[in-house]
Amino acid sequence: MFKLPRLVSAVVENTEIARAGAKGIDVKTLISYARFLHGLPQGHFFQPRIEGLQDTGFQNAELAAPQSEIDKAVQDFINPQVDAPTLATDSALGRKPKPRKTIPASQIAIAPLNGNGVEGSANAAATQLQQRGYPIVVPASGNAPNWDYFRTKVYFDPANGGVKKGAQQVAVLFGSADAARIPATILPIANNAPYVVIVGSTFHGSLAPAPIDRTPKRQPPDVTVNPGATLPLLRPLKKRVPFRIEYPAVLERSSVVDSGPGETPVRVYELKKGYRAVRLTFRTGANEYWGVEEANWEDAPILQGQNESITRKGRHYQLYYSGSKLHMVVLRENGATYWVVNTLLDSLSNETMLAIAQGLHPLPKK
Repeated sequence: MFKLPRLVSAVVENTEIARAGAKGIDVKTLISYARFLHGLPQGHFFQPRIEGLQDTGFQNAELAAPQSEIDKAVQDFINPQVDAPTLATDSALGRKPKPRKTIPASQIAIAPLNGNGVEGSANAAATQLQQRGYPIVVPASGNAPNWDYFRTKVYFDPANGGVKKGAQQVAVLFGSADAARIPATILPIANNAPYVVIVGSTFHGSLAPAPIDRTPKRQPPDVTVNPGATLPLLRPLKKRVPFRIEYPAVLERSSVVDSGPGETPVRVYELKKGYRAVRLTFRTGANEYWGVEEANWEDAPILQGQNESITRKGRHYQLYYSGSKLHMVVLRENGATYWVVNTLLDSLSNETMLAIAQGLHPLPKK
């Protein structure tokens, strides 16, 4: 009930949007962004990064990057590779990806409707769909029942041969689009088309290009076995937390426990009333930081929205990705959760992250 106002507040407080002419954002536009956020499923957030950033040397700490890297980040932002986590997990584990079954475009006949009020939107979509091999059915009316469609809708009509998979396949072409069974209000103007596309405000005149496959190639984990680096630090903490501590026996090869001047390599603290946590911080040879977090808070908000899960030697791991880079691996056992968290730039390879997580072992009871 209160989610949308909270999202509006979150957008206002945490988002900066540039508009031509330095105009402010009107309330209608702001609410449309909030509705878009509200409709996003868990585990489908993407964080494109501009690689190759370098300090320009100016006083304001300005950064610069090659135009090619900026273009790549923009492309990833506009058209993210939705199945990147699955492909990256397959690559890291040496699994053969499951073949993608698609329906030929020639078998997906579509009736386009204008749902955003922008003149020519439906015609532009129809032209581009036809160029990609999708047959076009002329609807009884060129317009949807109203022009309040923010996200594009792709409907399928089972009575005329439409299937959900086909609608999902077309939805990908529109980037921000929903696939669903055709509602009764649309049937009278669909002209018996098996699929109907209602073009929403998220359609800006062109279909999405095919996502660029950025799946990292499989590589050996860059790790070393060194339980002596963490056992002496964790043993004294046994009685300070209400769960069994696990020590990382496997570390990224260049990493050391961050024990420099003024640093706290291991910390015990209260995450929330009744929930205790242990945090280990490591520094890589490139002066980046990663860590291992352990807590008896099994439903912490950060643990929501996993992308993938795997089971190795009877232990179940949840995988959280940023695009194709593995950002966090979570192990649940002994009534607690154990998180391996990558660096800010996700510099540790996916294979390295998995090796570290699989190298977690409960502290000896004695």
